[in-house]
Amino acid sequence: MVEMFKIIHKSVETFTVKFKEEIRRYNYVTPTSFLELLNLFRTFLTQKRIQQFKSIDRLKNGLDKLNSANQAVEEMGIQLKEMQPILEATQLETIKTMESLKIDNEMASKQ
Repeated sequence: MVEMFKIIHKSVETFTVKFKEEIRRYNYVTPTSFLELLNLFRTFLTQKRIQQFKSIDRLKNGLDKLNSANQAVEEMGIQLKEMQPILEATQLETIKTMESLKIDNEMASKQ
C-alpha cells in the first residue's frame, strides 16, 4: 500500500506540471495533500470494515433464524409422528359419522 500511495502522489506531481503547461493554472502538491490522501484512505477503509461487520451480523442472524426454523420443523415432524395414530382414529370416526349422517339423511328424505 505504501508503494501505491507513493506512486499516486508522484503521478499527481507529474500531472500538476502538465496541468500548468496546458491550462496555465497552478496546482500545489504538498506533504499535507499526501497526508490527506492517507486520511481519506483510512476513512474509506473504516467505512468498508463497518459495512463488512454489518453484513457479517446480518448473515449470522439469517443463519440463526434458518437453524431455529429447521429445529421447529423437526419438532413438528416428531409431533406429527406421535399424533399419527390419533389422526387415523379421528379420520375413521369421521368416516363413520359421515356414513351415519348419510343414512339419517336418506331416512329423513323418505319420511
